[in-house]
Order: sequence, then structure tokens, then C-alpha cells
Amino acid sequence: MTQDSLKDTILSTGAPALFDSFAAKLESVDRDEPLILTYSLTCEACGSERFAVSAHPVIVPDPSPYHALTPGDTLQRPPHRARCAECGHIAALFDPRRQGYDGVLGHGSGYECGDEGEAFLDGPYRLAVSLTYNAEAEELVEIAEEADVKPADLFDWIAIAGKPIEDAEPIDWDYECA
Repeated sequence: MTQDSLKDTILSTGAPALFDSFAAKLESVDRDEPLILTYSLTCEACGSERFAVSAHPVIVPDPSPYHALTPGDTLQRPPHRARCAECGHIAALFDPRRQGYDGVLGHGSGYECGDEGEAFLDGPYRLAVSLTYNAEAEELVEIAEEADVKPADLFDWIAIAGKPIEDAEPIDWDYECA
């Protein structure tokens, strides 16, 4: 099975449920193995491309239990939501416990997630989301049918990029989902 077949399978079944509360535009397709699809997001309610993005921050303790984070750093834990800077519409952006290959199939998440203390980061941001698929088309279709989801929902990796529109730190979060 070719990467083109995988791309055709995913694109023919519609965007992943992850984007149900956004207008998502496919911006690029990288057909090298693995397949990577990158989408830009706009507000479903008003069409704005300006968002505030939330996380569940925690200050890294000493000693740090996190790779590449030092004591005093802030870990921006999922789940993440996006709030339109124009109309205030809030939509779920990503929760590794419920989305992606492992989340959809009920395998849980290897990431520390927060349920309290949600905070919206300074922004606004333009959001781009890249989804990586590293499976054979037939296998993805079979698993999706058994789980009653679209093949597009079974992404292996997600990268969320927030490009600041004004003065803010860029967002660059990525999560392995399988």
C-alpha cells in the first residue's frame, strides 16, 4: 500500500473529529513516510483566525521529573482548548486521553494531563495542526470500522503550532498518540 493510498483513504473520509468545532483548511500534505497532513484553523462561529489557547500549567519541581525541563519551568499540560479572540467561541483543541490513536481506542495517555487550573496563554495566535499517520490504509480502515470512527481520527502524532499575531511566545506542542 502506498502513502498516496493512505492519504486518499484519510482525505476521502473527511477531517478528523478533532476539527468538528473549527473550520479546518488542509494546507499541506507530506506524502513521505510517514504521512503528515497540516491544517490551519479558523473559528467555526465567526471565521476568525485569532485564538487564545489554554493549557493546565504546572511549575516543574526540583528535581525535575520531566525530560528537557528544568526546575522552575512551566509545563503546559493538556488538554488544550482554543477561544476565538473575536467572538469568544471556545472549542476543544486536543486531549490525548480522548483523541489520537490511543485516546480514541481507549488505551489512555502517557502524558500528564490536568483537570483543574486551566489558563489561557497570552496571544492571540494563528493555529496550525499537523497530524501524522504511520499505518497501512487497510489496517487503519479496519481499526476505524471496529471503533466506529473515521480513519482520520487515528493519527499517531499531533503537533500544535501557535504563531503569535502580537507579542507572545510561540506555541510548539507535540504529542505521540500511538
